[in-house]
Amino acid sequence: MVRDIREYVDVAQTLQASMAQAGLTLEIQQMTGAQVLDAYRARQVPIFIGEWGPDYADPQTNVSTFALNANNADDAKLSELAWRNSWAVPEEMQAKVAAAVVENDSDKRKQMYLDIQQEYREIAPIVPLFQRVGQDGVRKNVDHWTAGGAVASVYYRQITKSE
Repeated sequence: MVRDIREYVDVAQTLQASMAQAGLTLEIQQMTGAQVLDAYRARQVPIFIGEWGPDYADPQTNVSTFALNANNADDAKLSELAWRNSWAVPEEMQAKVAAAVVENDSDKRKQMYLDIQQEYREIAPIVPLFQRVGQDGVRKNVDHWTAGGAVASVYYRQITKSE
């Protein structure tokens, strides 16, 4: 199931062609974004092509959604992406995530997240394919603009415009 947006369909068709070279068949069903998200949230999508953006500028926003899943049962109805993808995250990894978020030593905390990320890449069934890069154009007379590092960190109140 894939959103009926050209860029998503293009990626799905590329995956379909690559899988065919390995002798696998991938059926593509185009749907509206709402239909795909409903199916994905209900754990009814075997392969999901979507986007993820951090909610705040801290590594915990990513690690908690990708590497925490306290209850992998279908009736748990959790929102973490690990649960939506039916990944029973190993308890050891979840313990590392819980420890990293409360670590006060910045250097140690950074290393903890790097270690979790490395382990995740080795064992997780969720594979990031791309990273979206955005560019912002601002006129010379606009000051204090920032696009923010996360969804919740774009602020407009400090922007000024001169003549």
